[in-house]
Amino acid sequence: MRLDLPKEVRLTLVDDPEETASRPRGLGKKDEENPERLYQKIQKMTVAEKIKLATLGNKEARAILLREANKQILLAVIHSPKITESEVEAISSSRSMPEEVLREIAKQKDWIRNKRIVSNLVKNPKTPLDISLHFLPRLDTRELRELARSKNIPTALRTAVIRLLEQRTQQRKR
Repeated sequence: MRLDLPKEVRLTLVDDPEETASRPRGLGKKDEENPERLYQKIQKMTVAEKIKLATLGNKEARAILLREANKQILLAVIHSPKITESEVEAISSSRSMPEEVLREIAKQKDWIRNKRIVSNLVKNPKTPLDISLHFLPRLDTRELRELARSKNIPTALRTAVIRLLEQRTQQRKR
């Protein structure tokens, strides 16, 4: 049986039909291997296609989609079943991420078990204050001292850090 598809689409088909079905329209395996081509294809996609790619795409596709301004796309990347903890670590330290994305990271219990993610969230000036304050007790004393000297965090957070450091030093004296 011959498929009557445009030549470009026929060239992007792969042997695994499930893998082909999961890809957004017009995105082939060759595109996923070549980041420049992938970037160009993504730029031409609609928001719905980008959301589907964020959910089903590979690490390179998610990295490109994280530069998008649309919060729906960014949240789709965060909710992707294929996202790794190392990707979440990088996202949690990014100062260009919107508040909503950082909130979603903070809600995921699996990711919050990772000390680096928690530390990145607290140190990120875009993280909402309530989340940063909630995670402060989980940081060690060395990290708290660094935060107390940091100029990149809100004043209220710095005050809470200093108070927590004082409490910890008083507990050690006893």
